Amino acid sequence: MKFDTRVISHIPKHLLDRREIVQTAHNTLQQEKLNNTKLKVNPTFEKSSLQKIQGHEWMSDVDMTLIEPESSEELDQETQLEELIELLEGEAIYKSKEIGQAKEVPLLALDLEATGLDTTVRLNGGNIIAQTEIVGVCLATSSDKGYYLPVRHTEIDGVLNFDYTVMLEFLENVHKKFFTIYHHAEYDRELLSIHGVNMPDILYSDTMHLAINHGLRDMFRQVGLKFLSEEVLGRKMLTIEQLLGSKSHVRFDRLPAKNAWVYGCSDATNTFGLFEQFTYKTDYEPTEDNLYITSKQALLLDMQTMNHTRSMLRVGVPVDLKRAENRLRTMIRRNLILYTEIYNYLPDDIPVGSAEKVGRFIGELLFKNFETAYKDKYGTKISERFTAEILNKFAIERKVRKLKASEKIVYSCTDDNLGLLFDKITDTKWVTPKDSETLYCIADMLSEYRSTEHEISIMTRLVRFAINDDMNITRVTAGLKMSGTGTGRFSNKGSSVGAKGSLNRILISSTPTGKSKSKYKQGDGVVGFNVQGIPSTPRIMQTARKLKKLPETLQKSKIELDKEVEAHLQDLLLDI
Repeated sequence: MKFDTRVISHIPKHLLDRREIVQTAHNTLQQEKLNNTKLKVNPTFEKSSLQKIQGHEWMSDVDMTLIEPESSEELDQETQLEELIELLEGEAIYKSKEIGQAKEVPLLALDLEATGLDTTVRLNGGNIIAQTEIVGVCLATSSDKGYYLPVRHTEIDGVLNFDYTVMLEFLENVHKKFFTIYHHAEYDRELLSIHGVNMPDILYSDTMHLAINHGLRDMFRQVGLKFLSEEVLGRKMLTIEQLLGSKSHVRFDRLPAKNAWVYGCSDATNTFGLFEQFTYKTDYEPTEDNLYITSKQALLLDMQTMNHTRSMLRVGVPVDLKRAENRLRTMIRRNLILYTEIYNYLPDDIPVGSAEKVGRFIGELLFKNFETAYKDKYGTKISERFTAEILNKFAIERKVRKLKASEKIVYSCTDDNLGLLFDKITDTKWVTPKDSETLYCIADMLSEYRSTEHEISIMTRLVRFAINDDMNITRVTAGLKMSGTGTGRFSNKGSSVGAKGSLNRILISSTPTGKSKSKYKQGDGVVGFNVQGIPSTPRIMQTARKLKKLPETLQKSKIELDKEVEAHLQDLLLDI
């Protein structure tokens, strides 16, 4: 219940007093609802109970510590956190050549629990306000030792939170002293940045990108922390449903710290474990399927590219709108041709967009004709080998898949923008112009940044727009946007990169318009401020519309379609 302060002078005093009573009662009810949150979550995870959770027995052997503030005084907390840094330095594993450094550096895995995924900020009275708050800080000095520091949890369990300002200063000191390891560094470092934490542009790595560099995404098709922990480390992690005890959505800051600390610690310890496997514990050698060199080279590649991709994410990538429009029109024309070719071979009840149904229909149709034509010769149904050859020659299913893939491609920048990254990578000692295989792999990886559906990339997932009206150039920045749930996680798990969610997809042109409901956009599409507090102009780029119906000139009668199908089948029979 909110009251408009602009009309307060016109309200009688006795009504103002009554309004305050109502407001107080409303606040009391809201607080009671917040306190009742503890009834919706599982009890505190103890070591003894972890042994009883199937698949999570490994947690009972990992040292996880919930660090509570010893006092509510800021000075006392500062002293406590300074002592914690000394403790972490004493426990840390020191590495030098294994991580491409000249001197030994302590390693520390870091993960953040937060209220959401929106890394943008807004202006309020001249102040920059972050849309997402840090709830807890997860640290790990090894794969078997983790710490959890509460920052913004409800205190109904008696556990105090660390002061926000003190915690941000602690995080800044951590980044000065440790080689920091993340899983999905773009999100964690961006979240720290919008809260004013200064971090060096070196001495950090991302296990998600290391997994990609080693070809694990090509092998598993996903690189999420939970998935990699189970596949690479053999550690099954807790899900948010297990943590909450149900599928109801409770924002993470409404959980007591004693309910969340095991969940948070496991994120950090497993991130450290993945880093060990991808770097100094196991040396991945190049293979026919994995050309991404050795572990050390993969790490150097990660360190060289991360800063540039994050910089592009923060300040934006210049986009030539004319070029984007031309490529968009080219894509639509290609889709139209594909649509027409596929449409010509299908009955009305077979959807063009379903590769599975199209493939099944074509396969059954070919089987039927072959059985009729070659029943005397073969005496039985055609073998799988013949079917594969026919489908490959007919190529309908492949065309459908190509159509669906092209619909998802977002043309976001010119090829010259990739050169910025490419030139920087070629400065590393292990890459030379003559090393064609390595250069090919790097170029392939950069292409993945722009086109893949499974990797968060500023090249392909555009969310925020800031438009320069004096030039035909759009500066595009990307930001994570939570949709459909209050837990700080994405409700659409299918499109997730396996890290902390996926970005909205938007196809762009130079025509400004209001909010669009195109299938290419998810979420509300609200244009806010980028991470530097620069306001986007109050417009949203027009999105491409789905081609729902073919032009009449391209539509054909059912009889004509049947004749063409029969003609194609006869050609196939003659070829075989």
